[in-house]
Amino acid sequence: MSVKINAKEELGIAKPFEVKESNKNVRMTWLMQKVLAKVAIDQEQSDNEAANFEKSLASMLEMQDAVIKYIVDILGLTENQAERIQDINFDDTVSFAQRIAAAIMHVEMVDASEEEVGLKD
Repeated sequence: MSVKINAKEELGIAKPFEVKESNKNVRMTWLMQKVLAKVAIDQEQSDNEAANFEKSLASMLEMQDAVIKYIVDILGLTENQAERIQDINFDDTVSFAQRIAAAIMHVEMVDASEEEVGLKD
């Protein structure tokens, strides 16, 4: 089976990408999700921001590289298409990667409430 990924809004490419739900693509999805989770955990456990600033920057760079690589690899973008990602807002890039991952894993993305993410008692 495969899923269709529309990238018109993010990359300006009208034709949807067909992504196979193969073990290879599911594995790439899990690896990208693992990097996102690691960064979130690192930020949560950071006691002293000044001491962890370099570690935090390294984690963010790792996440950015992983997310961009995931999009390029999973969609099989050409070099010219991949270059378009550099002009996208970082938050939009992460959202795009998560939308792709949700489609491959057949997970419905919904916004969590402040209570669900622990921001509100």
